[in-house]
Amino acid sequence: MPRGRPRLYKTPEEQANTNRAKSKRSYYKKKAALASNHKRSPRFRAEQSKTTLLEGAVKDKARVSSDPTDLKGWTSLAARTGKEFNSLTKNSVRLYLDSLYNHYTNNYRTDIFSNAVIEMQALHKTMERCHHAVLNLAGVGKELRVVQEIGGGVHEALKCLEELECYASFGKAEIIEMQRTKQLMFQSLNY
Repeated sequence: MPRGRPRLYKTPEEQANTNRAKSKRSYYKKKAALASNHKRSPRFRAEQSKTTLLEGAVKDKARVSSDPTDLKGWTSLAARTGKEFNSLTKNSVRLYLDSLYNHYTNNYRTDIFSNAVIEMQALHKTMERCHHAVLNLAGVGKELRVVQEIGGGVHEALKCLEELECYASFGKAEIIEMQRTKQLMFQSLNY
């Protein structure tokens, strides 16, 4: 006669089925206990009040979106943004960035680059909006290529400006050395 207590389960499947049944019993037993003991407290809502204007206050005018609604409007906005970009850079991104760098080396104020980055980011954001709108309205075509061409120049100028701002924040020695060895991004631009 074998020693010890007899085996309860002959196979692993029997053991798994028994464990599942035990888990279900335990789950429903605890669920019932929680449901009977835990009564939800009523939720209170704040009184809804009507907003009123203060004496002498003027109600804001509803904002009207100034975004174009058709393809022609978006392409003309891209063209205007391109003209603004060209007037800012005087049709040469490299000369524009070089003049900013020279201005920086005269007084070593990093806000020169920061202000230029803010201006360029605004142009870049407008060009991205134009790009998405033209792509949605006309799909891939000549209009989109024109917008991409203008936007590419703005994007490239923004990357170069951000690089200059970054190196200027490290200190003047590093940016001067990078400019001397022609390692700055804008020094490789052809336009």
